[in-house]
Amino acid sequence: MVMLVYNHALDDEMFDLLKESGITDFTKISGITGSGESGPHMGTNIWPATNNMLFIAVTAAQLGTLRKAGKRLSASFPGEGLRGFMFHLAEMW
Repeated sequence: MVMLVYNHALDDEMFDLLKESGITDFTKISGITGSGESGPHMGTNIWPATNNMLFIAVTAAQLGTLRKAGKRLSASFPGEGLRGFMFHLAEMW
């Protein structure tokens, strides 16, 4: 399971990244808030940015492609807040 957290302004680029990686299935949560290396994204007048989050169950082949594309995207938008995390995934039913 991959969790991607990114500045909402990068939504179009993220969906291009998914398409490039052959990923069509995901769960998206919009308008999340938090603070990290790129600063506060709180959805307020003082810190107006927000983040989006994607949860994606990936195959091993998709993971490799997604990691490369994610690193490239992150390098293209330094300081914008794009992070990827990976979790072990076990199907319950």
